[in-house]
Amino acid sequence: SDDCSSECLTDHTTDDKVYYMTGNFYLCAWITKGDCDMDAETYQCYECARKGGRSTDVMPGVCSHLEYSVDHDVHTDHFQCTGNNDNLKPSIGLMHQFCVCYNPTNSNLHESVVMEQDTYNTEVTKLESEMEFIKAKEADDNAPIIDDGSNNIVYLSQQDFLYGTYRITTPGIYILTENIYLNFNAPTEEEMASDAFSPNSYDDFHWMPRTDGSQDAEYMGASTWSGPYQLGFFTGVTVETSNVVIDLNGFEIAMSDEFYLQQRFFSIFELAAKNFVAGQGPVDFGPYLK
Repeated sequence: SDDCSSECLTDHTTDDKVYYMTGNFYLCAWITKGDCDMDAETYQCYECARKGGRSTDVMPGVCSHLEYSVDHDVHTDHFQCTGNNDNLKPSIGLMHQFCVCYNPTNSNLHESVVMEQDTYNTEVTKLESEMEFIKAKEADDNAPIIDDGSNNIVYLSQQDFLYGTYRITTPGIYILTENIYLNFNAPTEEEMASDAFSPNSYDDFHWMPRTDGSQDAEYMGASTWSGPYQLGFFTGVTVETSNVVIDLNGFEIAMSDEFYLQQRFFSIFELAAKNFVAGQGPVDFGPYLK
C-alpha cells in the first residue's frame, strides 16, 4: 500500500509483491544510475534506457521502493554487488508510506492482530510524541559549539605533506611556512636508482595511498572498494569544516613534476571530503559528503 493507513485487507486475494530499493542505496551497482533517478522530494520514480546509446531496453531508474515479486533473487556476494547491474534489496518505508499489504485470510500467514481505530490513534500519538521528544533532546545534545577558528593557528611545512592529502577537519588559520611541493608517498632516491625500478609498478603503487591498509583510517578506499581515495590522492588539501582560513604567507603550494605525471586528476584545494557526490563518478566514492 502506498499509504499504510489505508485499508489493504481482502478476503480473496494474496499480494505477492513487495518493495525493493535499487543497489545504489547500499553501495552496489544499478544499471541506470544517474540517468533517471528518483525525485528526492516527491519520491516519484522513473523508467528510461541507458543514455549514450548503450542500451535501448527500458529499465527502472534509481528508486527506494520498486515493486517486485517476493521471490526476486537478492545478491549476497561482493562481486555480484559490484559486477551486476540488477542489485535489489527489500526496503521498508518511513512516515507510514510504502508498506506491504498483509492479508490475514491467506492460510499460509500467521493469525492477524486487530486493533481498534481509537486505540491505534492513541498509540500513534503517543509514539510520535516520544519520537519528537527524543529528536529534540538529540538536537540539543548535539548542538554545535560555534568555533570561528581564530584560536587555532596551525603552521604547515613540507613535512605535513609527505604521505598524503592534508585533511582540514578543525576550524582554524592554516599558515604555510615554506614552499610546498606535493609528492605523496614518492619512492626513495635509492629505489629510483635501481635498474628494476618502475614508476608504474603494480606491486609498489608509488604516489598512491598505501594498499596494505595502513592508511585506510585517513584515506578511505586506499585498500578497499569504497571510499574517496580509490583512484589515488585527488587533492593536496581538503577543507571539511567551516571557518577555515588558509594563509599562503607569501609561499606557494604545487604538485611536483613527478607527481604531476602520475596523478593527472587533481586539485590543490578541495572544499569537501571527496570529489563526487554519493552515487556519482567512476567508482564508489562513499556515501558521505562534507
